[in-house]
Amino acid sequence: FNAHFLSLLKAQGEQGSALLITSVVRTMNENFSPIVQVRFLVNGKEQKGGAPIDLSVPWRLPRG
Repeated sequence: FNAHFLSLLKAQGEQGSALLITSVVRTMNENFSPIVQVRFLVNGKEQKGGAPIDLSVPWRLPRG
């Protein structure tokens, strides 16, 4: 993703950002098996801070 994606997350706040990220992870998980976790990079780099949610770790869906 690019810096615009990061701006979008900031505008969405913590709850909206978590929903957006979870939606992307769910889409990847359901359509590109065996993907179970997704790492989000901004301009090809790991993001540390600057977003209302933690993008420094891979995201995965809760097991259920």
